[in-house]
Amino acid sequence: MTPGAVARQVHLLEDRFSVQLVTRKGPQITLTTAGVAALPSLRRGFEELQRSVAEIRRATETPSITLSADTTFAAMWLAPRLKEFHEAEAPARVRIVSQTDIGTTVPDYVDIIVSSFLPCPPGFSEQLLHKETLIPVMSPKLFEQLRPKAPADLARADLIVIDAVVDDDANALGWPFWFAHHGVTLAKDAPMLQVSLNILAYQAAVTHQGVVLASHPLVREYLERGDLIAPFGPEYGIDVPRYAFVKETLASPLVERFLAWLSEHSASI
Repeated sequence: MTPGAVARQVHLLEDRFSVQLVTRKGPQITLTTAGVAALPSLRRGFEELQRSVAEIRRATETPSITLSADTTFAAMWLAPRLKEFHEAEAPARVRIVSQTDIGTTVPDYVDIIVSSFLPCPPGFSEQLLHKETLIPVMSPKLFEQLRPKAPADLARADLIVIDAVVDDDANALGWPFWFAHHGVTLAKDAPMLQVSLNILAYQAAVTHQGVVLASHPLVREYLERGDLIAPFGPEYGIDVPRYAFVKETLASPLVERFLAWLSEHSASI
């Protein structure tokens, strides 16, 4: 609906009830006392209308879920496993949108958010999926050069960091936290390579550009192939929870089955 159409409807309401709802001064519009009194009921009415339209749409369209996840988790863990769910639930589909595309504001079309760093948005409920361990990893070539024996040895290495908060599992804690956790103070001028996504950081580590604090489940294949090395044991990792945030107004058997499927597969991490 255009602003002009909205203004026309307001005029019709004012004429119908012989009451002024807004005052106009140039481009500025201010609610009158009557407008303020009516606003909560009108807002609830529009919200209910929006829910009804969404229900009609879901009933007439192919069943679908729109899920928002950080690019690295979506590309390296979720997307390769979705075929199984799609085959079991055909013709239902799960659409993935990157959190780098939507930013920090949740659009109305997003049904579920999977994240290890974002807070639970208003209007969503929280469900713990699993905990991931963040560990330092590097290429075999860099390992041979550094030969780290303790966490303090990594303080002299080039550290890879992610500068896009919306795709950063590691940065929620980050290198300063990891070093502090192990009793090491990281110099403020420590050499760092900044990239925009975790998946780019992992590739930078493979090509000997530095050491990255990585999600162990997401780099497991790199480690198994020998592309990356974890210089320390799991006791030197940091556990980070990953949550599913589900829109509270979204209640359907398909969503329940998808969350059950997601929880079952997450349990193996």
